[in-house]
Amino acid sequence: MSTESSTIQVDDGRRLITVLMVGTATDAGLMALMDRLRTLPEFTNRYGVLFDARNIGEVHVTGDGIFILAQASQNDGNRMATVVVDRFGFGMARMYAISVNWKCDRVAVFNDIQPALQFLGISS
Repeated sequence: MSTESSTIQVDDGRRLITVLMVGTATDAGLMALMDRLRTLPEFTNRYGVLFDARNIGEVHVTGDGIFILAQASQNDGNRMATVVVDRFGFGMARMYAISVNWKCDRVAVFNDIQPALQFLGISS
């Protein structure tokens, strides 16, 4: 089993952080990714975040992991969109979005990139 790896790209012009994810998604991998993101000045400046998980191979994320991730995200203010095509991954991403959005709708899940960009206020 390969682990999830990600590439983070920053587009200052669009105030967008894009995270390209590949491999196997795990609780520990997602927590490490979020820890990495929180160190970026662009994240602190509330750039939008696009998680492109269309190339995730397998999803080994648990409900407990989603709960911990959501708790850790309560003070984040960034709008976030996740694009995922795996059905289980989509469901887990929706659980995360529901858990985080109890204050306001700032996290959404999509299976196509265009609506995700629109949610983040990015035109193409």
